[in-house]
Amino acid sequence: MRFFPGCLLLMLLVCSLSPVYGVLEFPYARFRCQCTRVTRRMPRLNSIKRIKTFPPGNGCPRLEILAWLKNKTTVCLDPKDPETLNLLEKIQKAREAVRKPVTSQRK
Repeated sequence: MRFFPGCLLLMLLVCSLSPVYGVLEFPYARFRCQCTRVTRRMPRLNSIKRIKTFPPGNGCPRLEILAWLKNKTTVCLDPKDPETLNLLEKIQKAREAVRKPVTSQRK
């Protein structure tokens, strides 16, 4: 008999936890857009530390491109800007060049 109230109390506690704390949410789930403002001006290439693209999903209906700069700021790039598209194309070509297997020609 003591087990039943304890079990109900535990179920109530688990159900009342908010997904904000990360207990009940899916990993890598985005519930909102990360970019509230998009910059039109492209930062210098040597000042970019890391760049990442986020495809449209359930939480944000648009493509987002975030660039982390060496001065520890984050910039949202415009995905429709030709300079940004050119940068992404260069990054894609560099990744493909790295992934190509090296074949040695022995005779």
